[in-house]
Amino acid sequence: MQPDTATGQEWLKQRMAELGMSSIVELELQTGINKGTLSRYFRQIQRPSIDVIPVLCEALKVSPLSLLRALGVTVQDTSAE
Repeated sequence: MQPDTATGQEWLKQRMAELGMSSIVELELQTGINKGTLSRYFRQIQRPSIDVIPVLCEALKVSPLSLLRALGVTVQDTSAE
């Protein structure tokens, strides 16, 4: 199954616009993560390491669950267990 890269990229564009960011360079400056690496994350080519998740969540002002979904990571709902 091919990842839905439009979802991650579109989500990022929308979230950045909501926060008043005009380019991925602004996100790069806020997180210290190279823009090429950020692009690969949101095109679902590369998965971020666990230590990057809090940095991205803080910069994008989202929960880890929202971020992981945008990155195409399958998250199981364990609340029913």
